[in-house]
Amino acid sequence: MGSSHSGVRIIENPDELYEYNKNVRPPHKPVPITSHPAKLHEEAKTTKDIPLDLSSSLGLDYPASCPNLLCGYIHINSNESFKQDCVLSCTSLCLYVIRGHGKTKLFDEGEVNWSKGDLLVVPYQLQSLEHFANEDSVFYYVHDGPLVKYLRVVPSEKAFSTTVFREKVLKDKVESIREKPGSEHANRLGTLIGNPSTSETKTLTHTLWALLNVLPANSMQKPHRHNAVALDLVTYAPKGKCYTLIGDDLDEDGKIKSPKRLDWETGASFTTPLGMWHSHHNESEDEDAWILPVQDAGLSLHQGLYDIRFADEEWKYIKDKHAIKSIIY
Repeated sequence: MGSSHSGVRIIENPDELYEYNKNVRPPHKPVPITSHPAKLHEEAKTTKDIPLDLSSSLGLDYPASCPNLLCGYIHINSNESFKQDCVLSCTSLCLYVIRGHGKTKLFDEGEVNWSKGDLLVVPYQLQSLEHFANEDSVFYYVHDGPLVKYLRVVPSEKAFSTTVFREKVLKDKVESIREKPGSEHANRLGTLIGNPSTSETKTLTHTLWALLNVLPANSMQKPHRHNAVALDLVTYAPKGKCYTLIGDDLDEDGKIKSPKRLDWETGASFTTPLGMWHSHHNESEDEDAWILPVQDAGLSLHQGLYDIRFADEEWKYIKDKHAIKSIIY
């Protein structure tokens, strides 16, 4: 053991250091593929926070849904209020209104009205938020409190202004994308929900990334993967018709090998681990589905590490690489 003097630890034994070849890939606890059913908030009888905490699986001693983020539901009974304290210890809070309408009192920015389908993003605050519901209401939330906890820091200033994205504006943008020629062949039909304060990364905040994505009737969105955990909220899905397939590898046809299936349910959420291939499927003949993934990709995009890949591009790269090798050898 190294010696300690006045709180400073001095390393005196080489055995306390790590040999590169044996430790360059330290053990890592992966984020589990997890579903969080809508009944968690639909069956709630009281006003309460329902954190979707996976810290025991992640080996963390504070609540987290993935290393950098915590998500959950907030259920508020009609004509009741709820104080949300996380804004005192996070830099970014995303709130999506699953149902209901009401208002939120901010520390120094007045009040914000909200209703079903709206998305609010709130920066660090000096006081708790206070939500008031005019009818039975539910938020889905994501914040970066776990990242702040890991860094052992305390927020000291706002990184952006509180911003409200109305449901109509979000869906009108998606519909305008669908109307473009060739959109039926696009791997995604959605809008990045970018904040004017984060034009560099086109993200919701400097840490959070969000996309409102439509999955048209009788369609699939082919496998892709990225260097960020996705915390996915199903905002609407035809019952029993939509699902996501997730797996580690692709086969020779570009399909996911031995995938795990996660069925979509309106108002439910699920976790897509970092780096795993996943595809989205809608087998309804006449109904679209909608999904809202939120990620910590503001960080990885800022660092140039996001590295999103699509199956078609991946296999073209692999085939071209093999073709080049055959010419050389």
